[in-house]
Amino acid sequence: MNGPRHILLVDDEAGLRFSVGLALRMAGFKVSEAADGKDALDTLIRCRDEGTPVDLVVTDLRMPNLSGIELVSALRQHEVQVHIFVISGSCDESVVNELAGAGGVEHMERPFLPEELIGRIVGILGRRAA
Repeated sequence: MNGPRHILLVDDEAGLRFSVGLALRMAGFKVSEAADGKDALDTLIRCRDEGTPVDLVVTDLRMPNLSGIELVSALRQHEVQVHIFVISGSCDESVVNELAGAGGVEHMERPFLPEELIGRIVGILGRRAA
């Protein structure tokens, strides 16, 4: 793969998108952003169809228009092959089990340090490349 890995950051909180996006860019990733699940789905389909697919989606669970869980389901329906990494402040056990059942989905609870998030992302992308 040439160039930086492409991450789509999905969260309805603009401040979080800004701070996490900045940390990811400083770590060398190409970052696209979406404010909700519907915008993310549209972006992912467009990127796939243009031949510039996203390597990893980093998404919140609770968002308007399409939640993180609904986004995962919609991606499967549209046959968009991308790894999902959920960051959320409220990941109860039933949600964790639902994510595990979706396959290719990992999660991390907030709050976290930028280094922790970047470390997890590097690990996920490293496993995907192997």
